[in-house]
Amino acid sequence: MGSEQKIVTEAQAKWIAAVRSLNPDAVTALYDPVTGTLLGTVDTQATGTRVGAKAIHRYFEHFLDRQAVEPHFPPIGQQNVQAIGPCVAASGYYDFNLTSRDGQSQVAHAKFTFIWGQKGTILLHNSGFTPEGITKK
Repeated sequence: MGSEQKIVTEAQAKWIAAVRSLNPDAVTALYDPVTGTLLGTVDTQATGTRVGAKAIHRYFEHFLDRQAVEPHFPPIGQQNVQAIGPCVAASGYYDFNLTSRDGQSQVAHAKFTFIWGQKGTILLHNSGFTPEGITKK
């Protein structure tokens, strides 16, 4: 495994653990507090691009307000991983198993791009539904 793939594997594991914790503080802490940028899966043009810790935290307060959120990335070999100067980027498709507070389960199908900076913080996270959208589990 190359160094970029190792960085991505470790960073994604941290992000998955934070999301599964349902704790917006834990997830937000992974993003650069000033320049971290999120274009969230369930954001719209009206909510706009979220920059900085406060805006990113507001997104995850809503997104994680469930009984369970289980993100699933494809194996590292099925992702587009590349070095961009001192940063590392990964893109591909992932799914979220979502369980609402009343116990209903759905799967959200989305595409992603993450860019991590030198200190391992997320500089950019772009996520959006694929044409499959959300399906019943």
